[in-house]
Amino acid sequence: MMDAVEQAKKPMLPPAVVAGVLAVVLVGALAALLGWFSPANPAPVDPLQLLTALVGVAVGATEMMARYRDRPFAPLASWPGVIYIAVNGGAAALAFYLVPAEKLGLSDELHVLTAGLGAMALFRSGLFTVRIGDEDVAVGPNLILQILLQALDRAYDRARAVPRATRTNDIMRGLAFDDCKGALPAICFNLMQNVSEEEQAALAEQIKHLDARTDIPAETKSLVLGLALLNIVGEHTLDTAVKALGNVSRSAAPLDPDLLLLLAKLDPQKVVDLLPGICNVVCHADLVRTSPENLVTEISAMPLQVENKAALMLVRLTQVYNKSTVAMALRVMV
Repeated sequence: MMDAVEQAKKPMLPPAVVAGVLAVVLVGALAALLGWFSPANPAPVDPLQLLTALVGVAVGATEMMARYRDRPFAPLASWPGVIYIAVNGGAAALAFYLVPAEKLGLSDELHVLTAGLGAMALFRSGLFTVRIGDEDVAVGPNLILQILLQALDRAYDRARAVPRATRTNDIMRGLAFDDCKGALPAICFNLMQNVSEEEQAALAEQIKHLDARTDIPAETKSLVLGLALLNIVGEHTLDTAVKALGNVSRSAAPLDPDLLLLLAKLDPQKVVDLLPGICNVVCHADLVRTSPENLVTEISAMPLQVENKAALMLVRLTQVYNKSTVAMALRVMV
């Protein structure tokens, strides 16, 4: 059965479905503009209003793509993204209807662009401000529309959180923050061709503050650095940069003394045979591995003393899972 992490990685809506919906909208707009509706049977929707909705759809899609820079097209393949885009298109069509071109003296082209591009600004504005407690609250169409759009945006953001964290953790696992905090951004930015100086400066400032924090473990700092780079260069470029970095920044941290004390209380052969499976049971769902027995086979086949195999197993499991998971598994065995 597919675990929760794999379910989260699946797209919320097949891209083909989204492409089909957008294609239908586009074909409908073109059909209306080309006069495929005969004068005897006029179009149920004003062709210009349909074109305005299409402009609104484009605006909504652009907004979603700009918010999620690591995978800009992924929001378009999700239900929250499709609904967000549809709301933008509907708002544009409504603005076209509510603001007649004759009253503004606009040509058809300007009417379409004005309604399509300005609809969201119009419906996100407040008619007047009311002071509630210590805050000024704008009252108007924005009360409903803004809450709806924020809810859809947040729904997709939550759906992306799990696969982002899991993939970044896989990419950055074993990287020493002190060794990669300068080299990894440099490789990422040189692989890319259009990262602005402002983005580079902002990341440098974030790394500076992160480096100064003494209350954050080094592994967490590496993960935060990976997430920050993921937002700028994307998953594929980050993965490529880490591979280009090679083994230079992959540290083999010394084993924690507490883990060694627990290990000393156990039969080393049982540690080799049983510890991976127990770690896989007690770990967080995001860290579950499909075949922990492969690690048992790999280390058991090494021409080492059983005590050394147990120590090596401890090192590998600390890298694959984390210190707290391995410590919990060892306490189960004691």
